[in-house]
Amino acid sequence: MTTRRSIQRRRWVARTLAVAIFGVSGTGIAIIAGQSTPPAIAHDVVARPNRVDIGFCQDMIVHHYQAVVMAREVHGRASPEIQTIADGILTNQLEEIGWMQGALALWGAPAVARHPMAWMSDGEAPGMAGMALPTGPTYMPGLATQHQLNRLGRLHGHALDVLFLQLMIRHHEGGIEMARYAAAHARLPAVKALAIRMDFDESQEINTMEALLRADHANTLAYP
Repeated sequence: MTTRRSIQRRRWVARTLAVAIFGVSGTGIAIIAGQSTPPAIAHDVVARPNRVDIGFCQDMIVHHYQAVVMAREVHGRASPEIQTIADGILTNQLEEIGWMQGALALWGAPAVARHPMAWMSDGEAPGMAGMALPTGPTYMPGLATQHQLNRLGRLHGHALDVLFLQLMIRHHEGGIEMARYAAAHARLPAVKALAIRMDFDESQEINTMEALLRADHANTLAYP
């Protein structure tokens, strides 16, 4: 049961950390990482991309869409501090989806990978050395299961807040793993810059969400 004291502590943590991480603009809440929007699609994007540039964008779009689904799922149902975090994630990840879709269109690459996660299957990805990866988006690191998403849709109140934080933290941990691999192995500077921005933004969001879980005396989920 959530006590009045724990609610007050959670709100204090959320307000304190949100000031450091989230900035409010005319279009809503955007996450600050040197800039509040993805890098411009400069001429280097239309240069010849490698398999990591293409695969990262294709699979990260799928990965981001689940974060969008979870953020929308709690809209109007979560506590104000969780709503603020969810709104920031929604704004940020939709912007990045748009950037990646635009880049894929410029490259003439399909929007969906024929072999998801193949770009991270060369044994160099953290935690994946020597693994033969199965195909399909369900393998993408950090994704919630359909059962977990269904449960998120059924919960209310404090239980909803906690599960959202737990699922989104693990989701971000998977996204960071993908982003760090892309930052190291992509060819195009604009893709590397986007991956570095994702790493920074999602790491900061994890710090915020972990602090909220600690304030509620709740634990994170195991990753991977």
